[in-house]
Amino acid sequence: MPDIPEIRRMQNAFDQARRAADAKDFRTPQQWEQTRKIEMHAENLREIAQRGFKNQYQDRLNREIKRLLSDRYRPTKDYKPKWVGDSNDITRRADKNIHNRHEQRLARIDRAEGSLREQVRLQARETRGHEISFERPAPGRDGFELAREFQRKR
Repeated sequence: MPDIPEIRRMQNAFDQARRAADAKDFRTPQQWEQTRKIEMHAENLREIAQRGFKNQYQDRLNREIKRLLSDRYRPTKDYKPKWVGDSNDITRRADKNIHNRHEQRLARIDRAEGSLREQVRLQARETRGHEISFERPAPGRDGFELAREFQRKR
């Protein structure tokens, strides 16, 4: 697994690329403000999830162990010996389940942020076509094309 500085470097590179892609579409300060609000809200949700994970880790672990044990010792019709697994196995599995749920929670936040960002980008692209720009002529309508269009044919 890559170390933490490498992960941070990759995240920074990804953020810079995303900002460059946004800069192509966003034209108004309102669009940037809307994007900033989405980012701040997503970051706030991530912090809440991280804080909840740290503060309630032991409670979640105990509940997950109880759930796994109750599932394991529930009366079933298959006749496998129940003594095969040890307590360390159940604890490891409970820890893995808790971490997986936490990662899924963070992934849901990331997906929601991405979809909201994409909505803002699509709105920016739609409004970009309606802006009047005098910086460049319409495609195929520069002076040379107009002169050629109105030339007399001999």
